[in-house]
Amino acid sequence: MKSLLLIIAIAAAAFSLSAQNVGIGTSAPTRAKLEVNGMVGNTTAIFGTSGNGVGLVAGSPNVELNGYYNGGHRYLNTGYLVNAYLDTATGIMVLIPTPAALGVLWQLQQDPP
Repeated sequence: MKSLLLIIAIAAAAFSLSAQNVGIGTSAPTRAKLEVNGMVGNTTAIFGTSGNGVGLVAGSPNVELNGYYNGGHRYLNTGYLVNAYLDTATGIMVLIPTPAALGVLWQLQQDPP
């Protein structure tokens, strides 16, 4: 009987743990399964640092492909870095490769409703 109660208790605990959100820098994450509050420079997260990775940058907001931002655009690996950002004031989304001499790679603008 004790074994059955132990198994039920473990199963209930495992079920309740799988339904919880995880917060780093916040004690009550409610907007996503993983919510991060804080940054180094302007970078909130980096995924894949052993090769070409992705950096999530607060501010504009930006997604850095093969890079991150900390006082300037920094490469995770050799090659190009692409900065994808959204101008929240105008709604324009832009992809800019680095080196900047290549110019704007792509720009999307939608007329406001």
